[in-house]
Amino acid sequence: GLDAQETPRAISFCSYVVASREPLVVSDTHHDPRFADNPLVLGNPRIRFYAGAPLITSDSYALGTLCAIDYVPREGISSVERNCLIDLTGLTVDAIEARAVSNFLRNQTELLQTTVDSIGDGISAFDANLKLTAWNRKFLELLGFPDKLGRKGTDFAEFIRHNARRGEYGAGNIDEDRKSTRLNSSH
Repeated sequence: GLDAQETPRAISFCSYVVASREPLVVSDTHHDPRFADNPLVLGNPRIRFYAGAPLITSDSYALGTLCAIDYVPREGISSVERNCLIDLTGLTVDAIEARAVSNFLRNQTELLQTTVDSIGDGISAFDANLKLTAWNRKFLELLGFPDKLGRKGTDFAEFIRHNARRGEYGAGNIDEDRKSTRLNSSH
């Protein structure tokens, strides 16, 4: 219910959690000398209860905290609730790190694609299932393939079909020829 998603570190409860790297539970901020005169207690949002756990990355950097607050005092939290809060911090850090890795990989992929596109020769790579995994614009240009074929996962058969429609393999229906070839080779 807070309007803000963060508070200045100088007055935050979270700074205590980050410094100690341990969960912190304050049942009633009015009775805790660390927080009784805090602007977040005396003014909006008038915090009376706080429970927070540190968000610590795999390389031991304390990002901040995941916390729950209330406007009324509480007796504290149970060991189950404490463990749940700690588990949630782990999931949060995992999500943050996964996003960072995803961003890094996307940037590296863009750099690699820019490098491959700058090569004057046509380049393509297909996986074991004959799905397109890498290519450059020159590959499409040199072989006269439309841009729509230049997308990850395009089946090699689509390139063959395109060439067959252009008549590059002579008369006939490439799909029928493929079926016929499979039937004859299975006998």
